[in-house]
Amino acid sequence: MAKEVVVGTLNTLYTAENIQNEEFNPQEFHLGDELLAAADETWQGPERHL
Repeated sequence: MAKEVVVGTLNTLYTAENIQNEEFNPQEFHLGDELLAAADETWQGPERHL
């Protein structure tokens, strides 16, 4: 189940943040921060994307 949560969270980050259209800079990317932010957004509910 943990794998599904991680994959779902990364998919959310990929689509919601539109990172596929941004140049990737590994020095500025912090996976832990991104995962925490995605988890926080998930707990806030679906209205955050309206």
